Amino acid sequence: MQHSLTRKLPNGKLVRLFVEVQDTITSLTITGDFFAHPEESIEQMEKVLLGLPKTVPASDIQQKLDAYAAENKVILVGLTTEALAGMIVEALGHD
Repeated sequence: MQHSLTRKLPNGKLVRLFVEVQDTITSLTITGDFFAHPEESIEQMEKVLLGLPKTVPASDIQQKLDAYAAENKVILVGLTTEALAGMIVEALGHD
């Protein structure tokens, strides 16, 4: 099943998610007018979340994103891992 979500964050940045899910997240695309350094970080963060169960809590998603960001010295500008995790859970259709 495919889900999508578009949100304008409080800082004015627009973020779009496209998620495919069966029992687990099978595909995830994150786009928007935020920045990530190094540039390929968003693609890699998408891959880190593949295979997570569709009922995964936002705290687990944020923990995975934070761990990846710390290990790879990722800098996000205009987007936080907390906001991203919440949006993913919202796109998946659970709290």
